[in-house]
Amino acid sequence: MFKRIIALLIGYLSLFTVVNDIPTTSYDEFMQWVSSLVLNPFRFVISAFLTLIGVIAYGIMIKTVITDFKHTRAQSWVVGILYCAIVLVSMLSLYHMNQLLIFILLPCSVIYGIISLSQRNVIERGQEGAE
Repeated sequence: MFKRIIALLIGYLSLFTVVNDIPTTSYDEFMQWVSSLVLNPFRFVISAFLTLIGVIAYGIMIKTVITDFKHTRAQSWVVGILYCAIVLVSMLSLYHMNQLLIFILLPCSVIYGIISLSQRNVIERGQEGAE
């Protein structure tokens, strides 16, 4: 559970930084931000890296929530529901900061989580056949 909370914290902080950095209130502010990225490539690399880390972290969390509810025992329901609530609250707080970016980044995270979930199933089926 500690690793999950650390992954959530890393994903939240990276997306928090990206969401607060990218202006979406007006077209002029956004274009000024894009021109600053062109003139300062290090800022672009950091922004892209943080976005990638955040999307991957939330994708892993979505995969974890799905697998927890798929393979649960009676005593772990509370932990699974608590973790799911923490993930939803963190996504909701990011949504309130910048709705447009979260509408773009959340589907990317969901798709990554589903792909990694299906990849896990393929690996498990391959190991069953090897035995």
